[in-house]
Amino acid sequence: MGRKRLRKWWRLLGVLVLCSLFVGAAYVAAQQYLLPWLYFGSPAEPEAEAKGERLNFLLLGSDARTGETKARADTIIFAAADTNEKRLALLSIPRDTRVEIPGHGRDRINAATVYGGPELARDTVARLLGQPIDYYVMTNYEGFKEIVDILGGVTIDVEKNMYHYDPQEGGRYTINLKKGVQRLNGEQALMYVRYRGDPLGDIARVQRQQKFLKALADEILKPATIIKLPRLIPAIKRCVETDMPLTKMLALARMARNVDDVQIVAATLPGFLSDYDPFWHVDLRQAREVAARLIRGEEVTSIVQTPPPGYVAMKPPAEEPAPETTAPEQETPAPQTTPMPGVVVIVTPQEQAPPSGNQPPEAPAHGGDGNEALPGQPAPEQLPQDEQQAAPSGGEPEDPTKIPEEYRKNLPEISPE
Repeated sequence: MGRKRLRKWWRLLGVLVLCSLFVGAAYVAAQQYLLPWLYFGSPAEPEAEAKGERLNFLLLGSDARTGETKARADTIIFAAADTNEKRLALLSIPRDTRVEIPGHGRDRINAATVYGGPELARDTVARLLGQPIDYYVMTNYEGFKEIVDILGGVTIDVEKNMYHYDPQEGGRYTINLKKGVQRLNGEQALMYVRYRGDPLGDIARVQRQQKFLKALADEILKPATIIKLPRLIPAIKRCVETDMPLTKMLALARMARNVDDVQIVAATLPGFLSDYDPFWHVDLRQAREVAARLIRGEEVTSIVQTPPPGYVAMKPPAEEPAPETTAPEQETPAPQTTPMPGVVVIVTPQEQAPPSGNQPPEAPAHGGDGNEALPGQPAPEQLPQDEQQAAPSGGEPEDPTKIPEEYRKNLPEISPE
């Protein structure tokens, strides 16, 4: 049952991608002289051109305002449609993915649209996945809001209270949604797909966007949507920018007519988070393998992966041998603590009684100062010199302020309190 629901979920998402982005845009241009192709067959030349062909294209959702040509891409989806095999592969790429942007070094992948528009974003994703990408399709959020409002809103189950205040432009991007099932208008829908106040940040947001796209697809597929097409189709055309030729759009539209026969596979680009930067890190080999598997029609379920060997920032300390410690004599052993990956744990042995007077505390039995880093980890912040513990070496004190043993024997004994 779960697998059936998953297939239906992605089928509806595929309907949205094919219908709302391509059929709508193609219909506006085709209604003058090409509309019969969709229903009564097409001339031999376009049919032969599309048969047996795979189209790789990039779907981009941008926060560009009206008239702007370059802005961040908040939604990035690699799509591969095989019109002969009737298969559609969708790979969501988190916008915080750190990649090499041609001519601009390493940065978040969504910065590519700022540096060079959708064309550079297309080239960047192609290098990342090792797949040629023929075309791009970019939508803007203002048009997204208009489409939702024309549909009369979208019903969605908001999983929790969502609030984020953004002072820019008078709080224009502030998010304020309450938990529960509700009908979201265009502005509220944009809040929902933009929210990222989760432990996984952009990864959870990608999953939330996929959830909303399913709900939006449900609305588009309702029979009542037919009477809204005169307003809906021009709105789709206004918010879509693409370099895909009309014949390619029509080939996708023809495939969408019998969407129940289309195999749809989708996934989010696997990767991992770092404790030391805000990026989504991906292994290049794994990224290309995932893309190739999706194109072949194979399912990919893993999202959050473990770091590859040798990645310092997230290398689990448990893999390295811990320094030996001498436990104090006591009736019950001290509880053992297993450190989480990327966390430096400082273990200080317990002392039976603190010394009185100004005598410096004894150093830990394992010979360190209690403040050193574990293997593969950066050194933590050091304590001030007068607060650091003395670190013995070869049985002799290294602290120059400590009283030498030859003078200590002439001093009176100090008993512990």
